[in-house]
Amino acid sequence: MRGFGYTHAVLKCPDTCWGGYLRGHGRGVVSWVGPSGDSIPALPRYGCEELVEGSTWQTAAWNNSAEYLDACRRAGVRFPAGMCFQDAGWRNGPWIGVGEATAGGSRYVTWSEYFGHVWDGRTDGEWHLTQEDILVNLMWGSQVLQRVAQRVRAAENRAVQAEKADLMRWLGGGAAADSTRVAAMWRPLMLAQHHDCWIVPYNTVLDGRSWAAMVELWCDAAVAGADSLVGCGAAGHEFDVVNTSGHARRGAVRVALPDDMAGNDPLRVVDARGRSLPCWRVECGGVAACLFEAETPAFGAARYRLERGASRHRVASACAAYRTAEGFVVESDIYRMVIDTARGGAVASLVDRRTGREVVDRGSEWGFNTLRGYFYDEGRFFSSAESAARVEVEYATPVEVRVAIVGSIAGEPVRQTLTLRRGDEVIDCTLRIAWRGNRGIGEYADSGEATENRRAFKDDRYKLLLMFPAATGDAVLHKNAPFSVCRSRLGDTFFKTWDGHKHNVVVDWVDVTGAGGGLTLMSDHTTSYSYGGGMPLALTVQYSGKGLWGRDYPIEGATEMSYALMPHAGEWDAAAVWNAGCESNEPLAVRPAEENVMPGRSLVDVGGVCELSSARRRGGDVELRLFNPASEEAECRVSLGFGVSRAVLTRLDGEVEHELATSRRRGRTSVAVTVPPSGFATLRLTPQ
Repeated sequence: MRGFGYTHAVLKCPDTCWGGYLRGHGRGVVSWVGPSGDSIPALPRYGCEELVEGSTWQTAAWNNSAEYLDACRRAGVRFPAGMCFQDAGWRNGPWIGVGEATAGGSRYVTWSEYFGHVWDGRTDGEWHLTQEDILVNLMWGSQVLQRVAQRVRAAENRAVQAEKADLMRWLGGGAAADSTRVAAMWRPLMLAQHHDCWIVPYNTVLDGRSWAAMVELWCDAAVAGADSLVGCGAAGHEFDVVNTSGHARRGAVRVALPDDMAGNDPLRVVDARGRSLPCWRVECGGVAACLFEAETPAFGAARYRLERGASRHRVASACAAYRTAEGFVVESDIYRMVIDTARGGAVASLVDRRTGREVVDRGSEWGFNTLRGYFYDEGRFFSSAESAARVEVEYATPVEVRVAIVGSIAGEPVRQTLTLRRGDEVIDCTLRIAWRGNRGIGEYADSGEATENRRAFKDDRYKLLLMFPAATGDAVLHKNAPFSVCRSRLGDTFFKTWDGHKHNVVVDWVDVTGAGGGLTLMSDHTTSYSYGGGMPLALTVQYSGKGLWGRDYPIEGATEMSYALMPHAGEWDAAAVWNAGCESNEPLAVRPAEENVMPGRSLVDVGGVCELSSARRRGGDVELRLFNPASEEAECRVSLGFGVSRAVLTRLDGEVEHELATSRRRGRTSVAVTVPPSGFATLRLTPQ
């Protein structure tokens, strides 16, 4: 906030609290301390600012009533403030000077006037606010919100990659996109991030379309704009594999086969040095593709050519799938997984071969990677482990193997896929439930009354969950947010009422780590998780029933989602979980070969622990943003594949903070910057 020039903040929101509210804290303005240690004066919801009795959407500050002001004075609040903040489209607000709102000598001022002329400059101590002080509860597990969250996440990730790819093209001497094309990508995405899209997705907004329908249109437009910047399309015989991260990467990629390479003739991939690499024909979603391992420079591209003929280069087989008396085994050089088909495809064992550690809590009553939920019309819990499943090998190559678990829950068809790769710590998974009609899933059949404090969609233990009992011992839970990782202080995540909210939101990933090791669970969308009180880590999949403001949230078609697992030793930061999450969000991109690319050349290498969270052209300059996920300050030395005449550190609004020294050696430019813990630094570079 300081980087954008803000001097004060307001954390109050007395109205529209039905999707969540801030934890009450303090008796006035506090010094709000962020994860990087910076602070800003902020006005919170006061500790005495109660939720309104009989309401599920307001705090007592909503109309500045005499009762509220008296409560503030009794609590020692020196300069009590109330506020009703509403959406810009509302015509019946703000409530200024109406009825009791003028009681007690209230005076209406702007926030600038409040901080500049009313507040005396003293704070009520520091507040290290975390995610768990923001008590959000949306319709997690409903299909409509799940699809909104998936589309927005995909568009967000693609837009960041698109800006980076556009910068690469410009640094290579190509034409960069103009501001109109970039705005055409970001503007619809920002509309899709709007509050109403998430909290009332079924409400009609434009030409009979709901917010959810508008999100689909907006995100499609954002992704189309992003793809035009990245340069996506049929790769053809010669193509580039683009790495938009600030670290060199090696990984399996798939390239759609040109029509003239259909059939079963052997194929090979040739790199820019003329080396012949093995590849394998696979089918993904009905599309014939070539799979091979690509090596890419940090923030750069590698060029490859697809040819007929076998490669002389041999690869030792690292991946396999086969049946044994123990169960169906799927393995890579890092993991050995055993699938129990008699128990619905539960993962009976997952061994990390590097340490010999068994990841699965084999003594748990919950099946690892199984589904469990309460179907209230039938009055009981169902589990996918109740019925047998079968395993299908979709493909098995020496560098990547994918299997499908075909089972069911409560008679509904379920298909899960698991993908293991050579040298990859992340296990990619997908889930598809082909519902044959609407089923009630949740604690009970909710009445839909907006004023009821207790609601069926609050307690996630009754929703359909993916269960992950891990052998971690007494574990500590961490979860990420943009530019932040929070260590959970909760004993459990469970609540049943509007006034009992706990923070149970997973943005990108949630991690549980104990003496026995750790397990990170990654999600392709913002949703909720469950943990504690004897229940293992679980990811919300499905709720079906009445929800906010009496709206029905039914099952309409198949439920489809992606998630990933990353077992690890040590804490999340030592295991580079943040890095793995970033790579999942920015996979290696395949596009037709472009003229303005310098194959094999790294344009930006951030090294160390920092991540290149964004990179874009800004006028005639290059803007790089580095994020340090670690809990200690990081000295980041950035290596650049282009000359620089000037380097400065800037604020987020572009204001220059100070000049940075550069050095040049062996054709590369280096610039060093100190990045605070859980903080970021923005560099502006003028190319020579």
